[in-house]
Amino acid sequence: MGAWMKIAQKRELVRHYAEHPWMTQPELAVWSMERFTLKRHPAQSMISDILKNAKAIMSESYGDGNRRKPLRVTSVRLEKRLWIQATEARSVCLSRAFIRMKARDLPVELCDGWDLSLSDGWLTKFEKRHGLRLRQLHDEAASADPKSVEAGRQRLQELVELYDPCDVYNMDETGLCYAMAPARSIGTKGKRGVKKSKIRITIALTANADGSDAFPPLY
Repeated sequence: MGAWMKIAQKRELVRHYAEHPWMTQPELAVWSMERFTLKRHPAQSMISDILKNAKAIMSESYGDGNRRKPLRVTSVRLEKRLWIQATEARSVCLSRAFIRMKARDLPVELCDGWDLSLSDGWLTKFEKRHGLRLRQLHDEAASADPKSVEAGRQRLQELVELYDPCDVYNMDETGLCYAMAPARSIGTKGKRGVKKSKIRITIALTANADGSDAFPPLY
């Protein structure tokens, strides 16, 4: 069995062969053993594979120079272009199908020579590498930018101060679940409840700032 070579060593071998194209593969194996102080010379099949995949080995996406094998699962540049963080910042709902579709639309040259199959295995490992998992969405918490909300609140405060509290009105809407049963019941022992009805109507409530005036609810 031939000796293993690190990625940095493979790249140096590729550069050496480019400068000495007349050398045979057995000669390159001996050169590698002496150059990198290997316990034995690499197998000729390894030398052949290195020369055949020289373009991919020399690419930045092939991996860290101290590793023995490349991170073949994906292209680093491609993954950076998937814009996971950017989509999260815009509160876009991500799905596995959406990520796969985005990857498929990217230019082929971003794959750095690898055959990107976009398989379930690739997608699962992609999610693991980036700490992605299916998460619960929390109502409307991301509907507005917090900085914009704070700036709007400050501006509203400045406008309200120009009027008397009795002349400042606020209207808001809410849901009235008129058919929902109580969550608790009087009895001698606990009992199973029934499925809660979600039938409701929307109502609007209006009142002024000092509470001296309130409009009848609007249905």
